[in-house]
This record gives sequence, structure tokens and C-alpha cells, in this order.
Amino acid sequence: MLLEPQILERLDRLSLKIRERTAGSNPGEHRSRRLGSSVDFADWRPYVEGDDFRRIDFGIYARLDRLVIRLYEAEEELNVRIVVDASASMGFEEKLPAALRLAGAIAYLAAARHDRARVWVSNQDGISPGPWARSREGAFHLHRWLETVTAGGESNLANGLKRMAAAGGLPGLTIVISDLLSEDWETVVRRLGGPGAESAVLQVLARSELDPSLRGDLLLVDSETGEAVEVSMSDQVLRQYRARAVKFVAGVAEACRSRGIRYSLVSPGDDLEKLLMTDLRLQGLVR
Repeated sequence: MLLEPQILERLDRLSLKIRERTAGSNPGEHRSRRLGSSVDFADWRPYVEGDDFRRIDFGIYARLDRLVIRLYEAEEELNVRIVVDASASMGFEEKLPAALRLAGAIAYLAAARHDRARVWVSNQDGISPGPWARSREGAFHLHRWLETVTAGGESNLANGLKRMAAAGGLPGLTIVISDLLSEDWETVVRRLGGPGAESAVLQVLARSELDPSLRGDLLLVDSETGEAVEVSMSDQVLRQYRARAVKFVAGVAEACRSRGIRYSLVSPGDDLEKLLMTDLRLQGLVR
């Protein structure tokens, strides 16, 4: 089981939070740019034949002898796309299982509120979509699909996002879950966002990647390219590494914030409930 029953129970109390009004195609729980029939008044317009007479503002008619109807802000569904990096580097220290649980939780949050959620997996084969979920049952079906995902190959996130955008843009909410350990991570960030779109980056890094305890003469092998490097891990080298790791994470966070993309650093050892209930709330992704 991807998510435990107690976590699902907690998720039922949360929902995704968006900054902009949506422009979905089906009824939902998010404010829309279009007008519809929610309880929030928006404007009046003159009555024309064929309008629903129940929307006539009889108060205006009594005062001004004019037939007008009341318009309301529509509430529509949000399209939620969750892109999970399943390259080989995500197989290190349970990063991929943590990413898949996080993706499953966010998809459940959306589907339980009648939004449309889908997870896309990016690896050496390109980018592959899972089933759409628009209900709790749909989310459970998606969870079963996520349980089959494994890590392998090189990262292909930038090309994957390019394909997704070319297929109709990225309206709604797009969330990337990745370690971003690739030379083109800045391209990944630049390809998020756009008109009518909101984005978030959840960077998954193991604590040992930020603060390793390795010592001595070692042969380190890149899990994606197979390239090997001989290193001598002295205290000085470790200090330099840690400083570069901190600079890298800070650079990703700043690149996201400068483009209005919400950002959070995640570790495989993080408590999922705390991450959802506290950390992502502070980032404004859930409420």
C-alpha cells in the first residue's frame, strides 16, 4: 500500500491551494475566471430571452423597472500534473519511494476534491503518464500504478516538460518532484510556469548527499552515466563539498522563487504527515 489509512484520513482534511483563478472544464472547488453559479456574486447583466428567470434580480426590477440577472463566479476543477523524476540517481537511499509517496499524497488531495490529477514519470525512456484520477477510487488506482515505478537511466526532465508543454501547455498546477542532479536543472525550472499556470518544485535529496561521512581514497561511480572518479575524501574536501551542496540547493531555491515557483527541500527520512501538514502549508501549496 502506497499510503497508510491514517495518512489518507489526514489528507481528507487538506486541499491544494492555488494563487490564481482556474480555467477548468468541469465543476470543482476552485475559483474560475469564468462566470457560473456558485454563491459568490460577480456582476449583473441585462436579461435576454432564454436566461434562467430564477437569476433575475427582482430587487433591481422593483427599484429601477429593469430586468437584469445576477452573475456568479464559477468554481471549476484544477488540472494537477505531478512529474516524478525516476532516473537512476533517484534510486539512492530511498529517494524514489519518498517521491512516489509524496506524488500519491498530492494526487489524492486533488482527486478527493474532484480535481483532475495525473502523475508523469520521467526516466531514460522519456516521460510516461499514469492514469488520470478525479475521485478517491481513481487516486487508489493511480497509487497501484505508482507502486510499479522503478528508478533507472539518465534524467530526462527538461525534454519531458518540453513535450508536455508542446501538447497543450501546462495550465493548472504542475509539480516537479526530483533531486535535480543534472546539468540542465535550470532548464527544468525555466520550463515551468506560463500563462494560467502555477508550479512547484519539491527537491528530494538524501541527508548523506548534503552532508556525507565518507573518508579515505574512494572510487565514486555516477549511477546514471557510469562515469567513475577517484577521490580522496579528506576533511578539507568534505568541507568544500558541503559548501557546494549548500550553494546548489540555495541556487535552486532562488531560481524557483524568482519565477514565482514554490519550492521545498525534501529528504527521504522526512515524516510525510509533517511535510504535508506543516512544510507544504508554509510554502502555500496546501491548506
